Amino acid sequence: ALWSKRSSINLIGNHINIQTGEWTANDCTIGTGVDSYFEYLVKGALLFRHPELMDMMNEYIKAIDAHMSDGSGWFVFANYQQGRKTMPLFASLDAFYPGLLTLLGKLDRARETLYAYHTMWRKYGSMPEFYNLAQQECMQGREGYPLRPEHIESIMYLSKATDDDTLLFMAADIFDSIES
Repeated sequence: ALWSKRSSINLIGNHINIQTGEWTANDCTIGTGVDSYFEYLVKGALLFRHPELMDMMNEYIKAIDAHMSDGSGWFVFANYQQGRKTMPLFASLDAFYPGLLTLLGKLDRARETLYAYHTMWRKYGSMPEFYNLAQQECMQGREGYPLRPEHIESIMYLSKATDDDTLLFMAADIFDSIES
């Protein structure tokens, strides 16, 4: 049913009214409000061998790349109907995306995005809930880190797919930060 609610440019909002089926938030993100849906599509396609679910996700990825990518591994919020970029924000739930790209076999894109995200981890020793990419700073009042596993999961998926030892150092960064 959510597939039928996508816009003509194949983006979706990030909150939907379950009684009316109308989007209540017009910003498309790769994380907050949609990350689980994207994971359901990919993991459902793999688990149940339903290629149509993978086809749906690939259409979303094309739209995300066209309208939300900044070209350096980061993705920003965009209006789901027009594709116009609305907020230059990273949300910590976005960190699942490199893992999803890995499951899709898009390893170069996954690596580029994961490395971009990890530069922020190195800067702060954690991942802020919201980060303003334009100002290169944590969003005021949202500096906290809720111990989300998405970043380490993405590192794990890409590490298993590539045997890239650099990823082990990234994982060690995370554990060192948490323990210190």
